[in-house]
Amino acid sequence: MKSMYDSLFELDKELNSFYTETQWNVVKDAVRIKMVEEEDANVELLDSYKTKLKIRHSSTPDPENQ
Repeated sequence: MKSMYDSLFELDKELNSFYTETQWNVVKDAVRIKMVEEEDANVELLDSYKTKLKIRHSSTPDPENQ
């Protein structure tokens, strides 16, 4: 089984093109804190963050709703 940090590294590579270094460092810190708080934190947690980030990145304001 991959370590959480291996998974973080893979997530980092995947999301790097979406976010600035500062934005991604904030996310990594949040994930690391969550991992420390929950010793059983695993790849599902990372997938959850990845999904949220992709949704946030892809969501653009709808011009019709302004």
